[in-house]
Amino acid sequence: AIAMLAISVNLVADWVLNRTTSLKGGRG
Repeated sequence: AIAMLAISVNLVADWVLNRTTSLKGGRG
């Protein structure tokens, strides 16, 4: 269960970073 939670958090973090980068226009 912990492994799945870690994977989920990792995927969410990756998605958030991609969304943030897109909103910022790809800077940083």
